[in-house]
Amino acid sequence: MQLRATAVTLFGVLASFGTAWLIESLAGLHTDVVVLAVVLSLTLSRRVGHGRAWYVSVPLLIVVAVAAGLVGTLMLEHVALGDTLFTLALAAGIWLRRFGPWGRRAGTLVALPFIAILVTPAPPGISTEHSLWTAAFSAIALGWVLISQYLGRRLGLLAPETPAAVYEPPARRSPTGRIARIPASSKMAAQMGVGLGLAFLLGHQVFPQHWPWVVLTAYIVASGNRGRGDVVYKSGLRLVGAAVGTVLATLLANSFTPGNRWAIVALFVVVGIAAWLRTWSYAFWAAGVTSALALLYGYSGQTGTSLLGTRLEAIGCGAALAIAAAWFVLPIKTSQVLRRRVADALAVFSDLLTAIRRRDTPAIDDQQQRLDAALIQAEQLRPALHAHRLATQPFRAAAHQVDAITGLRTLGRSSRAITTRITERPELTAAPGMAGELAALHAALTATRRRLGHAEVDEPSPPPLAAADLPEAAELHAALRSIAAAFN
Repeated sequence: MQLRATAVTLFGVLASFGTAWLIESLAGLHTDVVVLAVVLSLTLSRRVGHGRAWYVSVPLLIVVAVAAGLVGTLMLEHVALGDTLFTLALAAGIWLRRFGPWGRRAGTLVALPFIAILVTPAPPGISTEHSLWTAAFSAIALGWVLISQYLGRRLGLLAPETPAAVYEPPARRSPTGRIARIPASSKMAAQMGVGLGLAFLLGHQVFPQHWPWVVLTAYIVASGNRGRGDVVYKSGLRLVGAAVGTVLATLLANSFTPGNRWAIVALFVVVGIAAWLRTWSYAFWAAGVTSALALLYGYSGQTGTSLLGTRLEAIGCGAALAIAAAWFVLPIKTSQVLRRRVADALAVFSDLLTAIRRRDTPAIDDQQQRLDAALIQAEQLRPALHAHRLATQPFRAAAHQVDAITGLRTLGRSSRAITTRITERPELTAAPGMAGELAALHAALTATRRRLGHAEVDEPSPPPLAAADLPEAAELHAALRSIAAAFN
């Protein structure tokens, strides 16, 4: 499935590249607009969704692209003002996430054109008309992404996206009943603003010719972070990936002469492989991008190996600034994020058990989809937590918070087995022993949720279970125990 999705992504990227190259040649534009279209199509394919609500995405992206183009010009002519507006725009995009799915979509579309102009800054002396071309090429990239994803779904290359698969956790309230004063999105926006501000200052002073690399890294490792531990983990992946990419780039540096079109072909091959492997680790993507930049430098006649050393230093500085901002500016602990997401998943599991006890078959299917979506949110924390366990407990088998995610995996697998069987045979909900088994399971779940909320409780001993009615019960009880133990 990932390989097919990568093929769909590359189709959109190549179509955007071909269209942009043709327009650039006919209109006599600068090649930065071609790179802009490629960068946008590559990033939009991962973040814009499966083409839903395009009638909102297209005009919003065009408006933001015009604004990004103007800010990009200011960053060349009035550095302080341009850098400030850039920082405020990206911080605002993160702050918008507090408004739910539409806020996240808008925040993503706000960020992408600004990041694209950071990757492909406008050449000096470009007029305001360049902003309009930036908007046009942004629309072209989004259009090809939507077309490629539509064709991918029609051909069965992409899995359909259903609205029910999106889980929105409720607003958390304090013990006094008030909603938390500072939402996580506001904290992350503040961290982003401070991190980018420092990245601009340090970048211009230490890397005057390549300051965008510092700013770009500070944004990448801090955007969408799931706690300060996740920022550290992503920083390490980016550094390792860039280092490996530097070695590969050294081998590729002398493979193509300047202007050799096969270098462009090799570039897309490298990007395609990196996009395919990105599911396993972000380090593959960082390595691929670094290698692709070496090919791009060589194609334009620059010395790739010397620039790659500078790039590695700039990435290290940007990562350090992002970590500092996440650690000291309204910090969010990864353990807090994990506790929240585990609690959300258990709350949905409770709703699922209630639906089963009420024999509400449509609600059972809906709650199972919500549970799957909540489990995906918790699963996102596994890589950083697993790395923490390896670093702190290399030779010990003591309980660790990553065990909570393992318990959720078991819970999800067992619940899917139950809902599938009930969907096929609804009469099972009326089995003689089912009510007692579900009651015992609900009691164990309540005890786990209270322990997750720092309450000192004893887990009730479940009554003897009739495996014929609910054979997954024993496995579910074990999963709940492991989740509770992970937070002791």
